[in-house]
Amino acid sequence: MHALSTSWYGHRHSEIQPMFNECLLLGFSGLELAHAAPKGLWEGFQYFIDAGFIRIPSLDVAELKESPTPTLTDGSKKGREEAIKHVIEALFLGQKLRSERVILDLGNSTMEPITPRLATLIEEGGQYGREYCDLKQKGVTRREALGSKALDSVREALNHLTPWVEETGVGLALRTGATYESYPSEREISALLQEFPRSLVGYWHDFARCQAKSNLAFLNHETWLRSVVGDVVGCHLNDCKWPQTTGMIPFQGAIGFDRLVPLLPKEIPKVWRVDSRRKSADLSAALTRWRELWGD
Repeated sequence: MHALSTSWYGHRHSEIQPMFNECLLLGFSGLELAHAAPKGLWEGFQYFIDAGFIRIPSLDVAELKESPTPTLTDGSKKGREEAIKHVIEALFLGQKLRSERVILDLGNSTMEPITPRLATLIEEGGQYGREYCDLKQKGVTRREALGSKALDSVREALNHLTPWVEETGVGLALRTGATYESYPSEREISALLQEFPRSLVGYWHDFARCQAKSNLAFLNHETWLRSVVGDVVGCHLNDCKWPQTTGMIPFQGAIGFDRLVPLLPKEIPKVWRVDSRRKSADLSAALTRWRELWGD
């Protein structure tokens, strides 16, 4: 099933019917509830879901509130408790909307960001220079040191959330961090996936995020996907222009989808999550091409 994220177009709508109509006319059968979706419309979704007009396979927990909320890696116990409460609310919303997964946001580490500078150095041809190597080495050391405590916090939160996942029947999904310094890293995802069954905690693959990290040589995109393919419960379809321009429509960037797509489980929801500047005609054309290559 192909779904369209409200992050692309939700801000343009103040009524449910036109929002759903646009989604369906572009060729999508599902919708992901993320930022830009008018919160006042959520209650009205139920009719369209019950009638079988549309599905909402996933909710992005970070974007279901208008103001930023703490994450499961927050430095304070109170903040982490608030984040857990927010996830529980999202699980019950997901149950009501018959969603499959709530996608978790684990926030950013406290280290000074290195991703923007590394990307600039690559664009300037400096990826083999001393500044690039030194910055990357120091960043990796710092990020690994911070990750241990954050991983413990996430593990504790997931254990607390397990009963609520079982009660609602809506699973959780870990998505790779947007930058190297954000949570979770691929190593952290792998560790957590080994501790929880796929029905409770799975992996949500974001193509553009992973490619952006691959372009900075923090991972190999194909190797990483192969290593977690048994835990993939959904994906964000988007493209990445070298080295760090994300949120593009598939086939407009440089991702080798021909090597990666065949690795995905056929049954998972595929959510097209592109930024709001992309044109609807290009989106529809890309979806048509995708189906010609790989079906639904």
